Amino acid sequence: MLYQGGNLPYRIMSSILRDLGNRLVLRYLRKTDINSLKEHVKLVHGEWVGGIIQRMLDHYPKFSMKDNFVVVDTKDEKIVAYLCLMRRTFVLNGVKIPVGQMDIVGTHPDYRNRGLIRQLNEVLEEKVAKYKLQLLSIAGIPYYYRQFGYEFAVPMTQGLPIPTERIPELKEDEEEPVTFEQVTKHTFPDYLACRAKNNSFLDLYYELGSEHFLFYSTGEFREPESLRFYIVKQKDQVVGAFYLGIDFGTLVVKELWLQDIQMIPPVLRFLKTKVQEHKCPLKICPPSKPSLMPRLEGLAGAKLRDTYAWYIRIPSIRKFLETITPVLEKRLSNSEFQGMTDTLKLSCYREGFELVFREGRLTDITKLAIHKLQQMEVRLPPLVINQLLMGYRTITELQEIYSDVLCYSTKQALVEVLFPKIRASITPSF
Repeated sequence: MLYQGGNLPYRIMSSILRDLGNRLVLRYLRKTDINSLKEHVKLVHGEWVGGIIQRMLDHYPKFSMKDNFVVVDTKDEKIVAYLCLMRRTFVLNGVKIPVGQMDIVGTHPDYRNRGLIRQLNEVLEEKVAKYKLQLLSIAGIPYYYRQFGYEFAVPMTQGLPIPTERIPELKEDEEEPVTFEQVTKHTFPDYLACRAKNNSFLDLYYELGSEHFLFYSTGEFREPESLRFYIVKQKDQVVGAFYLGIDFGTLVVKELWLQDIQMIPPVLRFLKTKVQEHKCPLKICPPSKPSLMPRLEGLAGAKLRDTYAWYIRIPSIRKFLETITPVLEKRLSNSEFQGMTDTLKLSCYREGFELVFREGRLTDITKLAIHKLQQMEVRLPPLVINQLLMGYRTITELQEIYSDVLCYSTKQALVEVLFPKIRASITPSF
C-alpha cells in the first residue's frame, strides 16, 4: 500500500493518521490541499459554501491545519472526505464551557458508504480529548449524527418570515428616530457590549470576543457566516444591535436587541432596504428579549416555531457535571432545596453517578458500579439524558415522551430544580 515505506519525508509521514486501504489515507490537511479542499466543499455542499474555507484558515480563532481532517485518494491526491473541529465557548449561567464543533462534514458521492466519516470522527474525538472539550455541537442533518453519540439538545429556529408589505411606512411629516451604523473592527467592542445586554435574557449562549470579528466580517456576504453587524443609535446613544446574514437565499436577522419596543418599525424599515438591495426574502430569528417577540409576530401575522435543534454530544457526563457545579449549586440556593444535604443517583443505563450534596454544595460526583445501575433514582436512555442536562426538556416532559425515562417521585422536584428548561441561543453557527 502507498505511504507504508520509510522513504517519505517526516513532514509528510507525520501528517498521516491512518492508512485506510484501497489507495485511501486519512491525514491532517496540508497547505498544498487548499485548492482541492475548496473544490471538494463546493461539490459536496454547494458553490456558495466554498469561500468559507480560506476565511476559517486565515481568521477563525484557535484554528489550525491540524484541526482539519481529510481522506485522500493517493492516486491523484484528491480529497474525498473531510471534517474539521472548531473550538467555541458556551456560557451557561455565567460558567464558561469549552466546546468543539464538528463542521463542514461530507464525502464525495463516489466514495460514500465506506465508513469514511466514522473514521474521521474517531480521530476528531482524539483531538477533543486533547483539548479537554466538555461539549460537542453540530447543526447536522436529521438522525445521522445520533450514530456518533449526538442528540438534539439546544433549540434552533429557522426564523420568523416578515412580509415586507406588512412593514409600516414612515409618515410624510416624520423622521426616523434612530440611525444604523455598520460595525467596524474599532466599534466591534460597542457591539459586544450590546450583545451582553441581549445575552442577559439567556441561560446559555455562545461567547464572542474581539478576535472573532475578522472571520465573521470578511468574505462575500452570501457565504455562510459572512455577517454584517449593526448598532442602532438614538441621539448618539446606542439603543440596539443585530447582525445580518444570508442563509439559503434568505436575509436573516439574528441577535436583535432593542432598548425600546417602539424601535421595531424603524428597524424593519431599514431591513426592507436590505431586502431590496439583496433581492431576497426576510426572516427574523427570535430576540432574546422576550417582550420584542409578540410585536414581531403581530407584524408578521404568524407565530414563531422552533423547527429544528442543535445536536449536542457530552463526551463525559461526570466531567460536564463537575464543570457546571456552580450552576447546580446556584439553582439549589434559589429554590426550596437551599442548604440541602442529600444525594441523587442519576443513570443513563450504561453508567451511573451519585451526586453528593452537603449544605447546598455539590461536594462529590461518584461513578457507580455497573451492577448498581438498576438502583438509580433517575434513569434516562443514552442520548436522551443530553436533553435533560442541557435544559432542552424537563424530566416531566421527557417522562411524557419516553416510557423508559424513570424518576422516583421523592426526587422529581429536586431534578426539576437542578435541570430546568432553559433559554438558549448558540448563534452564530460557526
